[in-house]
Amino acid sequence: MPSLPPSHLADRGTVLALFAGPIRSLRSPRAPGGPATAWRSAILKHRLDAMTVGALGAAGDDQKEKKHHGGASKALLIYGAGHYEGTWAATMPPP
Repeated sequence: MPSLPPSHLADRGTVLALFAGPIRSLRSPRAPGGPATAWRSAILKHRLDAMTVGALGAAGDDQKEKKHHGGASKALLIYGAGHYEGTWAATMPPP
């Protein structure tokens, strides 16, 4: 996994929200206008007041696609609030 140069890293930050969730069975179109199908994902997360974090991630948080999510090198996702507000807020409002 490539490392970012120090100029791209903040020396501190503020955690605005914590989210975690299990793998769930979902049923919806996988593509816009497509037929509804059953699938499993851990994309749906719920807000937490606190969490315990270990070497492999947060307690109570699962990842379905272990190739791309979770594990020692991808234990937590830190998502910039500015990116969320600009990109996702309209389509995925916070719970």
